[in-house]
Amino acid sequence: MNDPENPFTMRASEQIDNDSTFLRLFGDSFLEVLTPEFFLSKTHVFFSAPGAGKTTLFRIFTPNALLNIHTNRIHEQFSDLFRKLRELKVISNEKPEFLGIYLRCTNSFVDLDELEFKPVIKNRLFFSLFATRVIVTALRGILELTRSDIKALDKIIFKSVPPSLKFDSLSELNGKVLYDHVTEIDKKILKILDSLDNDYDSNLSTINGLDFLELLKPENILFNGKSIVKTTLVMFDDIHILKESQIKELFSKLDSYRTPIPIWLAERKEALDFNELIKGVTGRDFKFVELEDKLRNNYRNLVKKIADLRSLSSRFNITFTECVSGSLDGPEWESKFKEIISGIRKRIELVAGDSQKYDLWISEQENQIQSSRNSAIDWRALEVLVHKKEKGGQQLLFDVPLQSDELKKITDYKAVAEFFIGKENPEIPYFCEFPKIVSLSTNNIEQFLMICGALFDEVVTNSILKKGYNIPLPQQEKIIKKIARQYWSEIPRGIPFGENASNLLDSFSTIAQERTYRDTASYLPGVTGFGIFHGKFLEITNPKNQQQYPIYKTLEQTLRSCVSNNILTVKTDYKQGPKNSDTTIVFYLNRLLCAVFDLPLGYGGFKRTNPSELCKWLKLDTRKFGE
Repeated sequence: MNDPENPFTMRASEQIDNDSTFLRLFGDSFLEVLTPEFFLSKTHVFFSAPGAGKTTLFRIFTPNALLNIHTNRIHEQFSDLFRKLRELKVISNEKPEFLGIYLRCTNSFVDLDELEFKPVIKNRLFFSLFATRVIVTALRGILELTRSDIKALDKIIFKSVPPSLKFDSLSELNGKVLYDHVTEIDKKILKILDSLDNDYDSNLSTINGLDFLELLKPENILFNGKSIVKTTLVMFDDIHILKESQIKELFSKLDSYRTPIPIWLAERKEALDFNELIKGVTGRDFKFVELEDKLRNNYRNLVKKIADLRSLSSRFNITFTECVSGSLDGPEWESKFKEIISGIRKRIELVAGDSQKYDLWISEQENQIQSSRNSAIDWRALEVLVHKKEKGGQQLLFDVPLQSDELKKITDYKAVAEFFIGKENPEIPYFCEFPKIVSLSTNNIEQFLMICGALFDEVVTNSILKKGYNIPLPQQEKIIKKIARQYWSEIPRGIPFGENASNLLDSFSTIAQERTYRDTASYLPGVTGFGIFHGKFLEITNPKNQQQYPIYKTLEQTLRSCVSNNILTVKTDYKQGPKNSDTTIVFYLNRLLCAVFDLPLGYGGFKRTNPSELCKWLKLDTRKFGE
C-alpha cells in the first residue's frame, strides 16, 4: 500500500476497504472496553453518537481481520492487537478461535415495514431476512477461516438442526444444502419487495423467530469433521436505521429468547427514547453499553495511539505527538509571561491601594520557584482571589494582612486563570497542545480525526516548504479555531432541527461568555453548559404539556438532536443543596464549540435555566405555537 499523504482523511472504518490498512490505522485501543463478559451468551447493545467507534470495534472481530492479525502477529504494528485478542480467547497461537458474523442493517429490512401486510406477516419476513443474512454471512466466515472457497460448502456440517429451518428429517445438515435453502428464501423476500402489488405467498418458507441461532453454536459447527471455533458472535450494526416498530419487535424477541450465542447490536443514540437518552438506558434484560462512557477513562491513550499509528503510516514516518509537541513552557515564551506577571501584579496593587491585607499573599507568590508560565497562571489565579475578597468577602475591622494559608484556594482557580491569560493576551494560544486537542474531540473518535486531519495538512504544507514537521502553537490554535467555526457552520443543515439548535446555542453562548468573563470567576472553570432540574425537564417532555405548549415539543426535538449528534453531552446526576433536593440535568457544549465561543475547556460550571428560558433561546415566533 502506498503511504497516504494525510492518513487522517480516512476517518470512518467503513471507508477503509483493506483490512490490513484498517488495523494499522486503528490499532488495539478499542479492545480496552471489552471484558470476557461481552462474549457470554447474552445480548449487548452498543450505542453512541455518530463517529464514536461502534463499527470499528465490530470490524476487528470479522474473520478476515482476525486472520490478518494472526498472520502478522509478530509484526510490531499487530503484536498488541494479537496479545489482547489472545487474552480475550478470541485468537490463539495456532489460529483464530472465533466466528464473527458481521451484518449491517440495509434498506431491505426497513422496506419490509412499508408493505401492506398484517404486522405478523411483516415480522415473519423481517426475521426470515435477518436469519438468511446471518446464516449466509456465517457460511462465508467459515470458508474464510478455513481458507476455502465456495466449492467447500458441503464440507461444513451442522450437527443438529433447529425446527424453524424446516429440515426436520435431517439429523445433520451440510453448508451447501443450507446455503441453497436460505438464499432461495432471501430471493423470494426481495421479489416481494420488488413487486408492485406486494403479493404474499402463504406457502413461502420462512424462518420465524430467533431459534435458528442454535444452528450457529460453535460446538454445532464442523468442517471436514473437526470443530473450527470456540466462540460464535453475531454483530448487527446500524439498527437505528430500522423503523421504531422493528426495533421494538427485535428487542422483544431478544428479551424473551435466551440466545445460545452472544449478540452485539449497535445503534446511534437517536434511536433511543429521549428520556432513556437523558437518564441512561434501563429496565431491559440485556446489557446496554454507552461507548463514549466506556472509552472515557482511557480515551487519551486510545486516541494518542490512533494518531501516532496514522502519522507513522504516512511518508513522513513521525508520531503525531511530535507534530504538536510545542510547549508554552519553552524559553521562547518566558519574556512574554514575565511581562504578563508584571501587568497582573500592577492590577492587584491597584485594587489593594494603600491596604496591607494582601502583602503576605503577594510576598508568598513572589517566593515561588516555578516556570514563568506556571507563575503567570498562579498570579492570575491570585488576582481572581483578590477580586472575590473585594466583592464578596467580609470587610475587616483592621487593615491587617490576610493569612497565607488562604492561598491554598489558588489551586481552584488555575484552570480559569490559564484561560483568562489566553483571552487577555491573544498572542498566548489557549486551544493548542495535545491534551487540549484530545479534550476538543469530546470523546468522539471521528471528531478527533477531523481535528488531527486539519493539523496534519499543515505538516504536509510545512514539508513542502521545508519548515519542519512541528506545528507552532499559535498556528495550532489558528487551525483549530478554523475547523471549529466550520463545525459550527454545518450544524444548521447537518443535523435534524439544526436551525433551532444553532439559535439555542447562540443564545446560550452570550450568557456563558458574560458569566465566564467575570473577574470573580464565579462559575469554575467557566460556564460551558446549562442545567435544568429533573422535574422541570419532565415538564418539557410531558405529552400533555406538549399538546398545550407545542413549543415544548420543538424544544425536546432540538435537545434530542443535539444530544444524539454529540453537539451537547449530558450529565444526569448533578446534585446540589439539601439531601432530598431534585437532581439537575446538565447539558454541556461539545468542546469544539468552546473554541467557537471562546470558552474554557473544563467541565463543572453551568447556568441553571428553566423551560421558559430555553424556549426563548430557540428564537422562534411563539405566535404560531399559540402563545
